[in-house]
Amino acid sequence: MTTPNHTAADALAMIAVLVRNRIEWATDSIAGNYPMDGETYDDVEARNELPLDALHDLIKDVCEIVAPHTEGVLYSDGRPVQSRVSLPGWSFRHLWPADPTTATEQHIETKCYDARYVVHIVPPSTMTLEPVRTLSVVRENDARE
Repeated sequence: MTTPNHTAADALAMIAVLVRNRIEWATDSIAGNYPMDGETYDDVEARNELPLDALHDLIKDVCEIVAPHTEGVLYSDGRPVQSRVSLPGWSFRHLWPADPTTATEQHIETKCYDARYVVHIVPPSTMTLEPVRTLSVVRENDARE
């Protein structure tokens, strides 16, 4: 890692303004984008392309700005910045707070297709996935057979 010619605080200040400005512009552009007379869905989608691309580019811009100040995806104390668990068809992500004393334990139930899962978030940096077992009701007559 090379030594940058600016502080991490300078990079953070720049990122805060960059993110705010880009998101405000993109959301204003997308929110005011209604079909006009004679327009198709493709016309509206084409107008949304530029602000959506700008939001996607924001990821690259932020990563380039912070790269000289970070050791990848870990905080300075070795904890992950983000954890992820995989579910069928998607993943659940949790962003850990920079200050580990503010992290709280959470248990979040989510549905994925026909199954339910509980995501357990346990500070300082543990995240696990547990399938929810459903109970079935058995009538007395069925139980005797």
